[in-house]
Amino acid sequence: RRSAPAMKKSPVCAGDENKDELLACVFCKLPDNCPEKYGEKISYKQQLTLHYFCLLMSSGIYQRGNEDQDIYGFLLHDINQEIKRASKLTCGICKRKGASVGCSVSACPKKVHLPCGLKK
Repeated sequence: RRSAPAMKKSPVCAGDENKDELLACVFCKLPDNCPEKYGEKISYKQQLTLHYFCLLMSSGIYQRGNEDQDIYGFLLHDINQEIKRASKLTCGICKRKGASVGCSVSACPKKVHLPCGLKK
């Protein structure tokens, strides 16, 4: 009997992610390009770069536009407001500012960066 061939890790996320220091996510501050973990990395009109999952999981923003407006219906003004809100919040894991993802337990006040939460 032959054993199944070893599965290759995604070349994007194999531990040495594609990084572009100039294009760090405005939410998590990581330049990593790992769609499996963080969603699509989006650069919007050379104004900001973000991971789609970082945007999607941010607690203080809602999709108020149509799918074809700004970033999949998340309006640029609202994104900037969420960046400002998160800049005041400390991550419960790494202790740095910019935590935008709230705990799923409603009574829990903890906030985290998406990548920090994924590691925990």
